[in-house]
Amino acid sequence: MQQFIEQQKKKGEYLSIDKAWEVIAQIGLAVDQLHNNGIIHRDIKPANVLLTNDFRVKLADFGLAKKLEPGKDVKTTQYGTFLYIAPEIHHPTKVENANPTKVEIDQEKIMRKRFAPDIFAVGVMLFELLTFKLPFVHENENYKDIQINEWTRRVLEEEPSELPQCFPENMRKLIMQMLEKNPLHRITAKEILEVPDVIASLEKSDQQCESDELTIYQ
Repeated sequence: MQQFIEQQKKKGEYLSIDKAWEVIAQIGLAVDQLHNNGIIHRDIKPANVLLTNDFRVKLADFGLAKKLEPGKDVKTTQYGTFLYIAPEIHHPTKVENANPTKVEIDQEKIMRKRFAPDIFAVGVMLFELLTFKLPFVHENENYKDIQINEWTRRVLEEEPSELPQCFPENMRKLIMQMLEKNPLHRITAKEILEVPDVIASLEKSDQQCESDELTIYQ
């Protein structure tokens, strides 16, 4: 996907709304399948996502991936590129203190929190795919000029940039839910797949696959 983003940026061509939903749906499906198998990728970024010509998404590079084991937590030190790392990985205590909510500690919330960093990374990546920018980079600023400590501060303290109004409100809202700072409030891969436009995109994709199979085997 990294190459695709760079090519589109050079041409000044943005994804259509339909194609954007298609990519969101495909990524949501891929991450949901991973999480359903108890695996955290921990290095989701454009360079680790393969995008085929027909916009099928495949996750790659599982070098940092971790299989969850019952009763054991995942170390937060082994995560990938800092531009896509979630707030709770940068500074777990600060994120919790910034969102003082008394919650019942149950298995569902524990699992939600463990998988949440992947969703944040997906949100950053989709923001970049749609706008050719990163959500915590200011206007007329190059992300390469930002020091890691400053980037961490922004992720912890600043709200992400808003997606342009040219994108539908429900799409903008969905990506902001992925970039939610509190991992317990962040949307999950399963919940992404319950979004009506995502459902519609996956159904359309399934119909296209069936049509292609009929064409091949007639």
